Amino acid sequence: MRTHERAAGVVMVVYRGCHTAKVDEDGRVYGEIGDGEDTTAQLEADRKWFKISRGQQGVLLAVVYVADGTVVRVREVKDGRWEWDENGEKAALPLSAPLTADELRERFPTLPFTLGDARHMIRGKIREYISL
Repeated sequence: MRTHERAAGVVMVVYRGCHTAKVDEDGRVYGEIGDGEDTTAQLEADRKWFKISRGQQGVLLAVVYVADGTVVRVREVKDGRWEWDENGEKAALPLSAPLTADELRERFPTLPFTLGDARHMIRGKIREYISL
């Protein structure tokens, strides 16, 4: 990661389809589960398990969820313990409740989009990082 990105922080944009909940081999549900964004089940699906470097701790400020080409929610990465899988390669993030449009503008004024905006996925890309 470049030095100026470390100074300002980054957000991770995760691309999904609506109502595409899946279950991995460990029984973890992930994706858009369709129960509403404020549910405990959606929070758990949103926070686990991202293949991410340990160097992102303190740099990753939020996760943006895009479903079917629309920004559906943004969760702030809270201060707290990141949980790591047994291989130390994937993290479960300490995330906030979804931010409102006003909270999003206040906390991340340089983010180039907001809730409800179109953000189309590039074929083959399931996530990307945007520097603030």
